[in-house]
Amino acid sequence: MGIGKEHHGDQQINLDYTYFRLYQHALKRIHGGLFMGIGYDLDYRMNIKSTSAIPLDEYTSYPYGTDLKDHTVSSGLSVNLIYDTRANSINTWSGNYANLQFRLNPVFMGSDQNWKSLFLEIRRYHRLTQDPNKQNMIAVRSFFWTVFNSKAPYLDLPNLGWDPYNSSGRGFPVSRFRGKSLYYLETEYRRDISSDGLFGFVAFINFTTVNGPKNSMFADWNIGTGAGARIKFNKNSGTNIGIDYGVSTNHRGVRLTLGEVF
Repeated sequence: MGIGKEHHGDQQINLDYTYFRLYQHALKRIHGGLFMGIGYDLDYRMNIKSTSAIPLDEYTSYPYGTDLKDHTVSSGLSVNLIYDTRANSINTWSGNYANLQFRLNPVFMGSDQNWKSLFLEIRRYHRLTQDPNKQNMIAVRSFFWTVFNSKAPYLDLPNLGWDPYNSSGRGFPVSRFRGKSLYYLETEYRRDISSDGLFGFVAFINFTTVNGPKNSMFADWNIGTGAGARIKFNKNSGTNIGIDYGVSTNHRGVRLTLGEVF
């Protein structure tokens, strides 16, 4: 979809490629819910092809990783800091979560370019009832993702739907917005419908802003919203089957998940 909002939704081009991703992190508990550690992160894309007659570098006006050579490699080390007080990460009923990652991708480790990135995410889960057997809560998350002014390949730029958990952007097509910096905010209301927790529902809304040649960060916002059904898949772990329907400008879509989106 280019950089920022330089193209409308009906002006997209599609890329076809094989993607291998390996993220391996080792963390040590510092105190309570605070963890710190290092990791190795690899993004390897192969057989990259465009289904459009427009060259990707011309379409994006971005010089790195748009020449559509056979593959792109981003390989590097990351420093990770996590704060997690959730009792259940699959279906959180209360608690907080924060994740800070700084990643370096040097050429000597196999990367096509020297580049670095920062990802910061914060989540809050607030219960609206004291009944431990009832789901009635508001969940909020936001993240900021940037590659600074480094030479990150186009496909590795911060973009909607390709956050570390591949869970952002309900109501938008994957990679609808991409840029050197992206901020995302989402809130969701969750509630049981049946007394035994077998059926429930959610309602959500999200906001995205990204920098680009035709828009300004935090000045232009893109909104997605929708609702979904929840069916209990495993009572012991709290795992739900999620069916969400999201809408945004020029797009409608259904997303299936096993477990909560965040």
